[in-house]
Formats: sequence, structure tokens, C-alpha cells
Amino acid sequence: MITPARSRTRSPSGCTARRTSRPISSASTRSPSIASGGGWNYSLETTKNFAPGHEPNDAALLAGLRFLPGQQTSEDIPYFDYLNRLAPTVAFLQQIGVWSFPHPWVDLLIPTSQAAGFIGGTLAALDPADLGQGPVIVYPYLGDRFNAPNFRTPAGESFFLFGLLRTAVPPTPERSAELVAANRRLFEQARAVGGFFYPVDSVPMSPEDWRQHFGPRWPRFFAAKQAFDPDALLAPGQGIFTAG
Repeated sequence: MITPARSRTRSPSGCTARRTSRPISSASTRSPSIASGGGWNYSLETTKNFAPGHEPNDAALLAGLRFLPGQQTSEDIPYFDYLNRLAPTVAFLQQIGVWSFPHPWVDLLIPTSQAAGFIGGTLAALDPADLGQGPVIVYPYLGDRFNAPNFRTPAGESFFLFGLLRTAVPPTPERSAELVAANRRLFEQARAVGGFFYPVDSVPMSPEDWRQHFGPRWPRFFAAKQAFDPDALLAPGQGIFTAG
């Protein structure tokens, strides 16, 4: 679940169990945040689906997890409230004027074999000011769940999404450009270890970068573009294709 860290739990070093009263797709995230003594704390958010009258046993669900005792929280919420859980945060950000700030996000897909070193090394070098109070997210995924032919994921049975959901503070063109450049450097490091990036993020890409990104899928992708949009009129913003 991609949510700002402050909306998940009062203590980012605890464990939040969120129970819902309608079937949903369960998910979990680890959200690093700055610890008071330096370093990073991680917050784990989980869901348990149940029907009214069949409330789960929180203690049994949390058994075996390692977390700071007394820091965990839980709540029972209706299905719609779960789906709409970001609305109060959005309203707050709009109220204080931050919602309209530039958000140069970067989400990287890292092979499981490289995830610990890549994520740990990035966090060790990361200046919290470069987040602008935005969250850091880490999601585990199973590779065989992704069947879209042109969505590139790392090789292997699993991989991790590692995201820096930045806010540019101050919201100036210069600050935004600095963060976009930092995203590009991080993308190149991820690519060097077999990673990919989520293509809608703020990472400058050249046509050659895109050809490398799509790899063996590129010839078929290019042929389809030539057949159905030879003048490259559709979706020009990403700079994947050049006209002519």
C-alpha cells in the first residue's frame, strides 16, 4: 500500500495491523523513516480480510514478527474507508499548500539478490532533505504476477520495488532539476545491477535508454509503432520515439 508514512502508524518503528470487513487484496510495505538517533526505522503495514462476526486474532497474526513492543497499532475499518484512506492526507496537503509542489518521484525495480545492498547503500547515502518529507517505500513482488508484455521487471522469481516519493522543497525549478538529476543517477545504478524503473517516474530518458529498457521487446514494439503511428503523434512526452 503506497501511503505517506505518517498516515500509517504513530511510530514508524512499530507494526500496524489494519483489518477490513470486506475482501481485499492483502499487501505489505516497509516504509523507512529517520530514527531519532540516526539511521532508519521501518514500518510494516498489513491487512487482514474478514466478515463481520469473524474478527481475527491480532496476537496470532502478529506472532513471529519482530518489532518494538508496544509500538504496534490496529484498527477495524469498512472496505470503502480502506480504499479511501488517503483522502484525509490529500486534504491536509492541499490545505497547507504542499499538494501542488513538484513531486519528482522515482520507483526502481531491483532484483532480490541485489536488493539489500542497493537499498541499504542508497539509504545510507540519502540526505533526508532530498525527500521533502515524502515517504520511502519498499515492496516485494513475485515476478510471475506481471504478464504485461512490455512492462520490464528484473529476472528471477521475485524483485523489490524501491521508491523515493520526493517533494521538491522549496518548489523551485532549480530544486526540481536537482532531484530529477539525482533520480537519473540512481536509475543508472539500478540498471547496472539488473534493475528497471517504473516508466512514469521523473527520470530523464533518451531514445537509446528506451531501447535498452525494452531490450528484446524493442523490435516488436518499434514495428507496432511504425505500423500504427508512423509520425509519432501519440504519447510524445516520454521521448521513446522520434518522428520520421
